[in-house]
Amino acid sequence: MDVFVLFNLCRVYKPRQEAAALAGIVPHLKYFTSIKSQMKEFAVQLLADMTDASAKTREILWQNDMVVFFINQLSNSSMFIQHVALQALASW
Repeated sequence: MDVFVLFNLCRVYKPRQEAAALAGIVPHLKYFTSIKSQMKEFAVQLLADMTDASAKTREILWQNDMVVFFINQLSNSSMFIQHVALQALASW
């Protein structure tokens, strides 16, 4: 499934973010951030939004080492991704 479609489905609706996390989307989104993909910013934004979804979603993010991921984005990415990563860590 295209990251852009997931982004639009889950962007503002926290229950969908939790459902996507429970369905196993986090490793796939993390993969899109690790390759040279046009979808990287969408994937990072969706992962960041998930930090504010629910306790169960944050548990899944913990299991996928997303705190380390967001910290790494602070020095290895564009200004937009750095901003998103910092917001994610702050809301976590």
